[in-house]
Amino acid sequence: MLLGGALVGTMFVQMRRPRIAYGDGKVMFYLRTATPIAVPVELVEAFFLGQGPLALPGAPSESATVNLVARLSQRAPEWSECEVKPAFGRWSGGYVTIRGTWCEPLNGELIRRLNRRLREVTEERASQTAAS
Repeated sequence: MLLGGALVGTMFVQMRRPRIAYGDGKVMFYLRTATPIAVPVELVEAFFLGQGPLALPGAPSESATVNLVARLSQRAPEWSECEVKPAFGRWSGGYVTIRGTWCEPLNGELIRRLNRRLREVTEERASQTAAS
């Protein structure tokens, strides 16, 4: 009984955690159960919508979900591949794919908001660097 409650609690926390956040000049990707993967903001080029398999146990294989995709700069090949929890997404070839199954509803407005915030943070970092 206790183990079941802990499992449900962990799932609840994971579902409420943002998959993307900004902090200290980094874009934080929460695609693991522990610490986020922090990528320098200047290496994240854009966010856009994609589509992929639903990837839920028991779901028909043809079921699909909307995904959030982040494109990373090719100037930093060290960020092109990263191990993530497959249920949350995939990180391969310089693209970070976040499964829509485990995050807030994905739509054009969310993508515009993410790209606008990415531009603001990037410009802020550039002005700080120029002032130093």
